Amino acid sequence: MGSKLYETIQKVADYFKRQQDAGPNVAIWPGNPMAALQEFEGKKAADLQSVEEFARATNDPWEKQVAYYVLITQPVASGDIELSMEYLSRLKKEYPSSPILEGFRIEDLDKLQSTYREYKRILAQQLSKDEELWRLANLFHEGLQLEFNTADEFFYDLRFPESLLEKIAQQYPKSPWADDAEYRLIEWGDTRDCCADLELIPVYEAFIKKYPDSDLVPEARLNIAYEYKAFVEWGDELGHSATGEQVWEYLEKARRIVSDVLKKYPTAQTASRTRDFLNEIQCMLEGRALQLHVRLSKESWAIGEPIEVTVELVSSAPIDIMIQIDPKPPNFTLSVFDSVGNPITFRTDPEKRISDRFKPTDWLLIDNGGKYSERCILQENCLSNDSPRIKGIRSVGGFILDKAGNYHLYARYLNGATGCSVESVRVIFFIGP
Repeated sequence: MGSKLYETIQKVADYFKRQQDAGPNVAIWPGNPMAALQEFEGKKAADLQSVEEFARATNDPWEKQVAYYVLITQPVASGDIELSMEYLSRLKKEYPSSPILEGFRIEDLDKLQSTYREYKRILAQQLSKDEELWRLANLFHEGLQLEFNTADEFFYDLRFPESLLEKIAQQYPKSPWADDAEYRLIEWGDTRDCCADLELIPVYEAFIKKYPDSDLVPEARLNIAYEYKAFVEWGDELGHSATGEQVWEYLEKARRIVSDVLKKYPTAQTASRTRDFLNEIQCMLEGRALQLHVRLSKESWAIGEPIEVTVELVSSAPIDIMIQIDPKPPNFTLSVFDSVGNPITFRTDPEKRISDRFKPTDWLLIDNGGKYSERCILQENCLSNDSPRIKGIRSVGGFILDKAGNYHLYARYLNGATGCSVESVRVIFFIGP
């Protein structure tokens, strides 16, 4: 056994001796004393046989308990769950009131025991070697997510289940589990990477090229689309923000990939989530491409004077944007507030109704610099965000603006097909005598 590990075992054992003498309310060691041992777990190949010999030879009960802790926790990282269970059983039997035993989370011990039972069941089934490796890899990937089995501050040490998947890919390339194994390795690596830096795109592309007939190809393609979207969405926070051209290029690539997957696999179980993903990308495109502007012909109005509003939707994207427009305006909703933020009352006209439902043909293509605009009179024929919806029908009406004061006006466009919305900046106007 390495001298440093031996010294640490003795140091932790000495802590428990002194803690016992001092009493439970005296802090002998700040924090968790077992953390001193965790640096060895799954990182350094400690000689477990020497630890076992030490545990058998020592007559010091605290050194024995700490050695048992090492023999419970350290073998887990290498998949030797039988050795872990053996010494967990010994610790429970020989030292049922051990504070070291109490230091384990109950859920971790339950998971360890459940994993051990399933491990024995899988081995007893006499499966083909590749299927056995596949099942064990998935079992240990979940079962080894234990508080004491960490590779660093943020992640569990899951190198053992990953090694089982690597065996499948390398030793059983014709196995029906080979594509699943390689794909799972990509996914597990991705959870540790979390960089949204496009580096996984060629990895997924290589997987698709190697396994073109795999049922995981649609998911791999969607993950490529996700990488493009994430680069744009999270780039600023991760220190590699997309340039203006990259924003449109990557979002458009993502949109086309997802649209193609949805077209080729319309009945897949994931079709609903794929459509939601497509809407997310479309909303990002619209949110970055479209600006909504509100204009008034002047800033000050007399009480009772009709206030004409122009709302204009403009695209600044170098790609075409499809928006859904009802041929019978208004398509934009308005909100008006007084100077202290109270919403202005809106009265609807039962004779002027507009449907929330759009026909498939109600689409408008807006190219770079293109625009769509509408006009309405605030007191007469506008549409409010607060207009009641009854069976998909809303009524057009007017805001009651019969008092002098400053008012704030906002506009909003909602794409009925995607659920995406764009809002304008605030416009301030005055009504006075």
